[in-house]
Amino acid sequence: MVKEIAYLPEKNDDIKCLLSYGERHPEYKFVDEDTTDFDTEKGFITKRVIIQRISDKKYFEAELLEATCGYSQYETEIIEVFPRQVTTTIYE
Repeated sequence: MVKEIAYLPEKNDDIKCLLSYGERHPEYKFVDEDTTDFDTEKGFITKRVIIQRISDKKYFEAELLEATCGYSQYETEIIEVFPRQVTTTIYE
């Protein structure tokens, strides 16, 4: 399984809004996010954000660094990820 590497435009407010708030974007759709690190001393949060490219429906992982003061920065290199569904059976 070969993973595609794609690049987001640098310093793009539309991409920041997509990654930070899940807002609409013409090329990508927000899917999910997960906090991977939280530095309470410095006030930084690192998030793993999953987005889907609308044109070919491929999923990508992006990393976003946010600060409590409103500052945010994202990595421009995004790596393709593949969805995996896990089924849990609960007996009652």
